[in-house]
Amino acid sequence: MPDTATRTTPTPAPTPDRAADEEPAAADKPEPSEQTYPVARRGDAPGRVVSPYPPYNTLDVEGLESGSLALDPTVGKIFRVP
Repeated sequence: MPDTATRTTPTPAPTPDRAADEEPAAADKPEPSEQTYPVARRGDAPGRVVSPYPPYNTLDVEGLESGSLALDPTVGKIFRVP
């Protein structure tokens, strides 16, 4: 028997109207800074760091350069690679 429940597709939120040549306000585009994200600690092995967020898991950041941003998938927060 087919599913008779009504299915809906979410629609994107409406965006404010702006003129094509109008610059967005500075508050619309926050500039990320080095103080914005905490820095992880170096781990026991190369390419490993300890997350700055509890529960302080050891994460693999091999291939990422020092200073780049990474995501701790266990808590969904961004940190900076040492």
